[in-house]
This record gives sequence, structure tokens and C-alpha cells, in this order.
Amino acid sequence: MTMNSTINQLLEETLEQRNVSESESIQSDGNNTLTPLENLRGYFDSAIKPQFEKLESVRKRISRRRKLVSFGILVVIGIIILIVLTLGLLSGDIEAWLDENIFIVIGATLPTLMIFGVTTLFASRSIREPLDKYREVYKEIVVRPVFKMLNTNWNYDPKGTISMDAVKNSHIFGPIVDISCDDYMSGKIGKTDFECCDLVTYGKAYNEHNEEIKRESFRGFFLHADFNKKLNGTILVKPAEIVLIDGGSPRVKMENPEFDKKFEVHTNMHKVMDAVSGGISISQLIEAAKGMSSTENHTEARYVLTPRMMEAILNIEKSIGYRPVISFTENRVNFGFLTGKELFEANTNKPISFNDIEEIYNLFTLIEVVINEMDLNTRIWTKE
Repeated sequence: MTMNSTINQLLEETLEQRNVSESESIQSDGNNTLTPLENLRGYFDSAIKPQFEKLESVRKRISRRRKLVSFGILVVIGIIILIVLTLGLLSGDIEAWLDENIFIVIGATLPTLMIFGVTTLFASRSIREPLDKYREVYKEIVVRPVFKMLNTNWNYDPKGTISMDAVKNSHIFGPIVDISCDDYMSGKIGKTDFECCDLVTYGKAYNEHNEEIKRESFRGFFLHADFNKKLNGTILVKPAEIVLIDGGSPRVKMENPEFDKKFEVHTNMHKVMDAVSGGISISQLIEAAKGMSSTENHTEARYVLTPRMMEAILNIEKSIGYRPVISFTENRVNFGFLTGKELFEANTNKPISFNDIEEIYNLFTLIEVVINEMDLNTRIWTKE
């Protein structure tokens, strides 16, 4: 049986038996109570691990071909250089040997590189479909069941996307021209609704020929949730040492020294960014800048970022391991966790283990950590 047919067969079996294989005994009760991680171990041992043991030979073949694609040409070049240096040193005069044999070296090197280049190209194309299928199997056998065990009322779509407006209106990422995302999730924890996804954003850039291109500006996890308060301005909280957007705004001085050391707080920075990218006049730019330093907006920022809220943000960083970029916009709170990698994806370089389940579990529970830490279900404000 070929690699493609093996994966296709397993995928079809998984899609047919998915609902049957999920143990009802460890599914959540749907009331925002998350299943303990250790309770998932039985499902991993009985359902997940046996499925992927069938695919272990396929995973190894995919891994070998990916390594060939990534390192094949470099290895061949390295071997050629090593052979040339060895023969040159054995001759006693490497420069003279190269002068005498340069055309032989070139004549042998070029065809070799061409052969391996073609081989690498075919290897790249041959793994594309099985790799996509393997990832799909992983999400159907591993990610989706774990998600449903966490909370049966939440929605998960491995190919789902979040709206461009939700990303732009967060004002976290600066001017963006395009996004791509998958692993879309939505639902409620208590009274707080949320949406999140694995997100990549692209900003506008120019190449060496001054041609407009799009360039990746963010890769990570994006979450936005109900804040239950309509704000007059926009509040941005960003890591002090990470510059996702231009930090020309006067900082809002906070009263927590640890927080002030790790994060910068700005108000209405997006208006200046929009003004700069929109090419408006100097007077309009100055007017937009006034909102960043106005006493009213700084007061609102301190009103929102209470001592409890600042402690919550510091706790989120410690719990997750990624320092978030946060914004409060109108009646939403938005989080961008800059991970620099794809999330919820199968690792073809090693066999599946319970550590993979733990990583998925931690990513999904990030949602609950954020909402609970920031106490978003305590309705101390009312929307106007």
C-alpha cells in the first residue's frame, strides 16, 4: 500500500469513527469546567497512540524526504568541497592541483548539483500531499477530540478563519494588508464570549526594485473577548523590548514597577499610525498625536489597568511563557501571543507522545487562563 493510500484510508476511518472513539466518560460537561489533563491519558493510550503507530513508517518517510529537501543540496556541496580539498591536500600543492583540474571539478560538480536539484524538487512535490494528509489526520484524531473534551459547547474548525476586521480593529499589529489563519475557536466562558485562532499577519513592504510586496509581521495566537465596557479611546499594552509597531507615543506611567519594566502602555497610538500610513498633512498628524498624551485618555488607561489587572497580565505571561501584546478597543480586549511558529500542527520529526497532548491542552486552556486571570466575568462595568 502506498504512503498516500495508507494516510487516506486512516483519515476515512477516523472521520467515520471519530464520534465513537471519543470516550463520553472524559468529555466535559459543557458548563465551562475543563477536563483535567491527566484524564486525557487514557484516551491517548487507547485511541490516539494505536492510530499513529500504524502511521509511524509513513511519518519516518515524510521526515526523511523533508530532510532531503531541506539539507540535500547543502550536504552534496559539502561532500564535493571535502573531496576537492582532500585531493588537493594529497597532491601536496592544492593551488596547483586546482589550476590543473578546475575544469574537471566544474564538469563533475554541475551535473551532480543538477541531478540532486531535480531529485530534491521531486522529493518536495512527493511529500506535499501526504504531509497535508498527515496533518489533517493529526487534527482529526488528536486536536479536535482534545478540544471537545475540554468543552463540548465551544466551536473548533481546523480550517476556520477569523475576520480581517477583528484583526484590524484590535490595533495590535499596525497597518496590515493581509492575514492567514486556521484553527479557529469560539465560545463562551461564563458570560464572556471569545474568538481566537492561529494567526499570521502581513504588512506592506518593498523589495530591492521598489516593488510593493507583503511581508510577514506577526505569527502566533490571537484572542479577543468581550470586555463589557465601551471605552472612549484605545489602550495598547506591549512588551517593552518588542517593537511590533512604531512606539512614538508618550507612555502612560503605571504604578506597578515590575509591570512598567516589562510593558509599555500607550493610548490611541493607532490614530497616529493610520495618519502616517495614510499620508495626511502635518496638522492632521499633530491632531492625531494629541490623543496619545491627553490627560483624559491616560486617566482611562489607569482606570482600566487596575493593580489587579496588571498582576493578571504578569501572571498570564508567567503561565503561558509568551509575553502578550494587548489592546482594549471599544468593548473588546485583544491578545496577540508572538510564538513565531505554527500551532496545533503535527511534528513529523518524532513519534507522537503524551507531550503533544499536553502542548495542545495548554494552548486551549490559554483561553480560560486569560478570561479568569483578567476576571472578565465579573461585570463591574456596564456597556453604554
